[in-house]
Amino acid sequence: MRVKLAEIGSELPLRYAVPFVAVIYGIGLYGFYQVCPVGSECGAGDEPFTFLNNALRTFGLFFSLAEPGHEALRNVWLMAARWIAPCITLFAIFRLFAGHLVAWRRQLQLRGLKDHRLLVGLGESARHLLTTAEPIVIVDRLPEVFAGTHFTNPKFNIMGDGREIKTLSEARITHANSLLIMGGSDSENLDIVTRVSKLRGAGKDKLRVAVRLKSASLVAQLNREDNFVAAKNLDVTAFTLDHIAARVFLAEHSLSEMAHLRGLARVHLVIIGWSDFAHSTILQFLRISPFIGLGSPRISIACENATEILHRIQQQFPALIDETVVLLQGFDILDGPNDQQLSDFEKLDDVSAILVTYEDNEKNAVVGLALRQQTHIANRCFAPIFVRLKSSAALENMLQGKIGRQNDPAQEIISVGQTEKCLSFENIFDLREALAKPFHEAYRKDNSGAVVAALDWNQLPATYRNANIAATDHSAARIVSAGYVVTSGPVLAHGNWQIAEPSAEMEQLAEIIHRAWEIDRRLDGWRYGKIRDNQKLLHPSLRPYDELSDDVKDSDRMQIRLLAKVLHQGVNPVTVFKDCVVAGLGHNALAGGEYEDIRAATKAAMADITAEHVTLVSPLAPGSDTVIIYAALDVLFARKIPFRLLVLQALPWNIVRDEHAAAHGAEASVLEAARSAILEKAGPTAQIIHLEPSGVSDEEWTTKPAFRIAAYRKANLWMAERAQHVLCHLRDGQKALPGGTAEAFALFKKGQAKIHRV
Repeated sequence: MRVKLAEIGSELPLRYAVPFVAVIYGIGLYGFYQVCPVGSECGAGDEPFTFLNNALRTFGLFFSLAEPGHEALRNVWLMAARWIAPCITLFAIFRLFAGHLVAWRRQLQLRGLKDHRLLVGLGESARHLLTTAEPIVIVDRLPEVFAGTHFTNPKFNIMGDGREIKTLSEARITHANSLLIMGGSDSENLDIVTRVSKLRGAGKDKLRVAVRLKSASLVAQLNREDNFVAAKNLDVTAFTLDHIAARVFLAEHSLSEMAHLRGLARVHLVIIGWSDFAHSTILQFLRISPFIGLGSPRISIACENATEILHRIQQQFPALIDETVVLLQGFDILDGPNDQQLSDFEKLDDVSAILVTYEDNEKNAVVGLALRQQTHIANRCFAPIFVRLKSSAALENMLQGKIGRQNDPAQEIISVGQTEKCLSFENIFDLREALAKPFHEAYRKDNSGAVVAALDWNQLPATYRNANIAATDHSAARIVSAGYVVTSGPVLAHGNWQIAEPSAEMEQLAEIIHRAWEIDRRLDGWRYGKIRDNQKLLHPSLRPYDELSDDVKDSDRMQIRLLAKVLHQGVNPVTVFKDCVVAGLGHNALAGGEYEDIRAATKAAMADITAEHVTLVSPLAPGSDTVIIYAALDVLFARKIPFRLLVLQALPWNIVRDEHAAAHGAEASVLEAARSAILEKAGPTAQIIHLEPSGVSDEEWTTKPAFRIAAYRKANLWMAERAQHVLCHLRDGQKALPGGTAEAFALFKKGQAKIHRV
């Protein structure tokens, strides 16, 4: 086995070296005592250092020409002793020297560290942070936490108490760029912050500190305190693991966009079970929920003692009682909901997302699977089910194997909140601050006369800093509300943001910015007051947007201008695109020669459409829809234009498929294959958009034509309200059937979309 010098003395070589050394030493000493028995002239006595004495004697025999005997057996043992024992002795000396050499080398490396990360507390959660390639110094007072942990450079472990000055000095706290505290109790962690502040001293750059606490209420209180957040030499943020997990969950899955795409009046989030994660999700969601065209969100909580939980929430956050912020309702249930309770969820609003979040992972998985089956049987809740799994890869793999990726939110069970995926230095320190700082710097350039709000980020009071971060969190809703698409990467990377001013679009965006700001302030305890008072948490702008003066409204418009500057100044690859919605539909039954004509006309029409990003929209019914969308995808692939495909499902696909097969003599399997081919071609960008009403059975769809007509008209209206271009196959003189293509064409002509006859 090849062993590098720096690795000698590490756990892996020792695992094999220790038994090898023991065996060889045994053979060597056995041979020595065969040659020189105890008590003989060359033997050893009872000295304390007998072992070392024998090794040295053997070493001497190795270089001596004399042989203490002529018997062949003794000569064999003597040769073994001469060769093996001194080699082992040299190996032990070398290993001792190498161990000191490695320790000395690591000390030099540690003393030379600058701009490294310091982690205090290596618990089970913190181990997920060790995957980073950045230099990390790890401090923990329990030696067992380092046992069995294989650190690779550049990671350094120091055993000691993070509250001791000596330990912090050894960890080079004065030269670190960030400190993450994930130790034991909340009081111990806050003690470390105090010690670090004393040791760090006054410097040009503040040390970024994040401290994990278990009390969510304490986190909320501390993050509002200027003395804590913006200390003299520290930039401190308190957090809980549930806060991080909830923020990542909502950043990856926009509940507002889901509701917007389905044409719902508001977001309706149903929470099954209760946990700290659910509490954190509600607070983060409310701050980012305002969206153009959507009213105040509704949150339904279904769990044991839901009434008591709602009472506690409303006591802690009185603003939630105001219906302009959120609509709350509770369902007291012992376990997962039944069919009647599913119906009760949707009596007031269609469900746009379901979150299962009991404290127990296994229970979450069981309830999620049972709930998915119930919604299929009852034709209700056409929404994704999010299941909180803290750290269970086996359960996550089981859910994915059971459901899989089907491009259909109503079919999916999505695991969220996993500690290993959410907990990272980037999610704790870098992302929100990296996005909030450009907002603040752009504001400072345009408002250099402002005394407090335009201070340097390091001197910015907590209330202004939190407002910048909240604005960053809400930036995705602003971008999507304005007709842009975020394809990948950070929300604020780079893009061509252009909003005319003055315009109705600017006013709509300014209003949702004000709503987001108002919710954020109210949740932090602020109230309306004629004169602003930071101590009493009073603010004169905590009123509806229409009641504000134009000067105050312009501060909301300023946020749009700042977002435009940040996007235009981005240096990362473009991830924010202006979207162009292209709708495609036509007749169900086609003659043989029409296929090629439609395909050629579609490609010609698509060649004339210039766009950064295209959203293809279609009911994808058999016939023209399929031909048009397939040809449009060919053009987008050839031109390398980013795109997504939205399939409007106004009524269940199996009803559409079977009716078309019966009416036109087609085979259901052929229709299924054509639809699947398009979804596969579009890949992960394809998504089913459920527009069908909840609770309608297959029998009702078949026996009540009025249901189908209303469903088709709903899909046509969806396209007419959103599309900039329409690819429509319509025969001249075609009779306008209720909900059919001709009726849709007449509706499109009344709108602003450009119509392309194909």
